[in-house]
Amino acid sequence: MYPARPDEPDYALLNDPDSKSHNRYGLPIDKAAEGDSLHGQSLNINGDGGVGANPNRYKQHGFYFNADNCIACHACEAACSEKNDNPAHIAFRSVGFVEGGTYPAYQRLNISMACNHCD
Repeated sequence: MYPARPDEPDYALLNDPDSKSHNRYGLPIDKAAEGDSLHGQSLNINGDGGVGANPNRYKQHGFYFNADNCIACHACEAACSEKNDNPAHIAFRSVGFVEGGTYPAYQRLNISMACNHCD
């Protein structure tokens, strides 16, 4: 797992909402009852209890992209590389384009392609 970064800026931190007791259909979510041996225990994945104890579990950065505003400036690549502490020559994101149509109804659409590390 990736180590937590103590110098993470506030805007990048995800809030920890309280666990809900009912799902979106109003049905109760069954949890381990108090006194049960599983109550308060972390997940045990492949025999390793430390996997589920990671405080960053289920925390994933999202990336909003609107193709209508894209001018192929590659700023999204730079932001992703900066956030992931990548060296200058490595980019998880790439900017490309899709062209279509015939003259005079020719169109070009810029797209930012992700590696799917984030949502």
